Amino acid sequence: MLIEILILTTLSLIIIAIYYWNLYQHPIIRLLMTEPSRLLSEIPLEKLAKTKLLLQRTNYLDKVLVENDIDCLDIAIKFINTSDEVRYEIISNKLNCKTEPSINSEVFKLNLCSTFPLGLVGCLLYFPAKNLTVTSIISKLKQEFIFSNVIIITLKPNQQSKLRSYGKDLSTRWIVPSNQELATLLLHPDPICIFTELLANQLARKLISPYQTEGGIIKEVVFFWTRRIVSSHFKP
Repeated sequence: MLIEILILTTLSLIIIAIYYWNLYQHPIIRLLMTEPSRLLSEIPLEKLAKTKLLLQRTNYLDKVLVENDIDCLDIAIKFINTSDEVRYEIISNKLNCKTEPSINSEVFKLNLCSTFPLGLVGCLLYFPAKNLTVTSIISKLKQEFIFSNVIIITLKPNQQSKLRSYGKDLSTRWIVPSNQELATLLLHPDPICIFTELLANQLARKLISPYQTEGGIIKEVVFFWTRRIVSSHFKP
């Protein structure tokens, strides 16, 4: 009987040891234990819930959150499984914007604060329906929002991957954040800084410069000052 108990105890200890060895060898844990700051740059939206669970199991969650000055992990996790209206409210709160009634079930107006560093007073948030084709989304944008700066937020991988090329095309007025960029925006202690970079990367400079772009100021001067605004806002 005693031998059986010893065998069972030994097997239990071996199983526990294997479990914790595998847990601490998980790529996310290995990454964040050595470089906690990479939570802000390398963990996309869809992996945040799993990351939180892993960090809790290793008793490392509080340390990672404190080192990154993060107090909104649960809100970022909530973003992926909530309504578009709640997503709009979350983004508005992060950017210190007042919420307004939706333009329709998919489109919301984002009024940027008066201290926003770029030359924009507002833009639209568009949450396309999951069943829409990319062709239908582009057609809607061209027909209804041709003169508006539109942030297209979709968490459907197929939609997002195909729309990304339109966001990177500076001839459009469309911004298409990736799941990683959304996670960074929602987690970062300075979300306005992250939002500024997102706009600067996906909009033509003439649309975001707070300086005069014609009537005597040459393009090179505008380019210089826009770069200076963006870079100065990112100084640590």
